[in-house]
Amino acid sequence: PPPLPNPGLTFSSRPNDTSSCTSGSTGNVLWDGSVYLLRYLLSSAGEELHRTKVEGREVLELGSGTGFMAVHMAETLGSYVTATDLPYCAELVQTTIGANRMGGRVKFVELDWSTREKPILGCDVVVAADCVWIESLVGPFLRTFKHYLEASVEQVGIIAHQVRGGGGEIEDRIVRFFKEGGWECTRDGWVDEEYPESRLCVFIIQRC
Repeated sequence: PPPLPNPGLTFSSRPNDTSSCTSGSTGNVLWDGSVYLLRYLLSSAGEELHRTKVEGREVLELGSGTGFMAVHMAETLGSYVTATDLPYCAELVQTTIGANRMGGRVKFVELDWSTREKPILGCDVVVAADCVWIESLVGPFLRTFKHYLEASVEQVGIIAHQVRGGGGEIEDRIVRFFKEGGWECTRDGWVDEEYPESRLCVFIIQRC
């Protein structure tokens, strides 16, 4: 994987308690998309987005997993982050928050994309990394992301995505979903020089 943006921060994981194929354990490990998104926002390609929409703002993260991206956004990008995921991730995220003394800048809220009733979570910007590759979760994820995006202050969403397989169906589905809802969805294929072989990209979603 690419170098960590801030190696001084730590995170908890359960590398022996996961499967690349099941939705019930994907939050136990760190995925490359989280590192990629942070490095993108710190690069010249993402500098304006970082400076005007993320730095010092209230950020809602979907699919937080280990809490890695939440504490890095708080420490490195100056954000205040609400990290969300399923209940089984709560212990990992809370451990990561505590280990980095981020209790004042990062909090965890349980969130299930498949439920109709969702907690009220105010934010300026919505972000997610490497969340849309299990087919059955794509629809619930996109609907949940849009739900909070519509209520956000800046009306800006950022999704880091790793292309898997050769068809591009999920990537096309992301763009189509938001465009049909009246949003502009652009794909930035920024190549991380430290990790050029990855198939990662960033989708920027904004109100048209």
